[in-house]
Amino acid sequence: MTAYFDTSALFKLAVPESGTEAADRVWDTGGAPFASLIGYTELHAALGRAVRDGRDVGIGWVAIEDLWGQVTPVAVDAELVRWAARLAVRYGLRTLDAVHLASALVIAKVDAEMAFVTFDARLRTAAAAEGFLVLPVVV
Repeated sequence: MTAYFDTSALFKLAVPESGTEAADRVWDTGGAPFASLIGYTELHAALGRAVRDGRDVGIGWVAIEDLWGQVTPVAVDAELVRWAARLAVRYGLRTLDAVHLASALVIAKVDAEMAFVTFDARLRTAAAAEGFLVLPVVV
């Protein structure tokens, strides 16, 4: 199954925490994983924040690079940003969450069976409203 992973889902794959097992199950389905290009920066920012907060991130830095090497990134261009702006207004999304949803919608034009993987409640609701199968089923 093709799946779009937002940063909340990718982070759980890099650093074990609540929800990691659920994210692993989706990742292990073997489908092509997609993520917005902004996810790379977001992952590093989140990992840096975890380190500053004193969390043990284990091999998180290496895991991010390994994960990113397996992801097909979705480029962010002017059209996608305009689409994200409309989604942000429609669903009350934060900026980068709107970019994630718009990125997934770009891929969904090609693969309508794609799942959207997130642990963010507002983004889950918006992705479901846009017709995505949202995973994991239980958060």
